[in-house]
Amino acid sequence: MWNTEEESNGVEGATIEVNGTSFGVNVGDDLKEVVLGYARDAGYQKFRFFINDEEVLPQNAPATIAAGCRYKITPYDVAG
Repeated sequence: MWNTEEESNGVEGATIEVNGTSFGVNVGDDLKEVVLGYARDAGYQKFRFFINDEEVLPQNAPATIAAGCRYKITPYDVAG
């Protein structure tokens, strides 16, 4: 797996992982917009979202992408 994490002016970038692939994302971009875009591209109707390995519910998500964070989207599995 390759990683597109970037450094800019001494500030660590951020990444989002979807389906085992990491993508660089722009610090300061609207988090909800970025996450929903990647989830739609992956074909997820329902999904789980993590920031630095901690699950985050929609109502608790920060407004923007933060430097140094690792974001991850995984499919929501319904048991049964």
